[in-house]
Amino acid sequence: MGLSMSEIKIWGALIVSIIGLFLTIYQSYLNATRRKDDKAKGEEDRKTAISLAIQEVRNHADMSIEKTDKNIEEIRGIIADIKTQIMEQRTKIELFWRCIETNLGALLKTYPSQIDKDLLITKMTERKLSLEEAEKLKEILLGEMEATKKEDKPILLVYIIAIAGLTQIIYDLEKKGTTDSD
Repeated sequence: MGLSMSEIKIWGALIVSIIGLFLTIYQSYLNATRRKDDKAKGEEDRKTAISLAIQEVRNHADMSIEKTDKNIEEIRGIIADIKTQIMEQRTKIELFWRCIETNLGALLKTYPSQIDKDLLITKMTERKLSLEEAEKLKEILLGEMEATKKEDKPILLVYIIAIAGLTQIIYDLEKKGTTDSD
């Protein structure tokens, strides 16, 4: 039994078609496997990239926190220095006004002619003026300063300094909200 040439051609074409079909299926399988591998590898790469990004954010946050803590400490130091300088200046100013107030009292008192004014000046030098008393003494001294402007030039400076001190005392008392001074 022999095969004719046309049957051989048909069988040959059939075998080639089967082989082609097999190769196509095999290629599809390989492509699908590669896609799965690529997908798995891509998923792994994505996870690695996310982990690296998260670590970078954490490092940046840690550095920012450290930098912020360092800045806060620097600011605290600056504030402490400023506070010290303010306290030093305040002490110097208070000492200056204490000295001035003591000497002003001696220059402004007029015993026995104006005992009320003299008592208020004594209270001022002792820092025991109420708000009302400070305002009253300021009014008295402003009136006396106006009266002596034309006569006695050196005493004007005493009045100006006393009135400036009283203005500060009045401000402090108003700010404090009491009728007793420090």
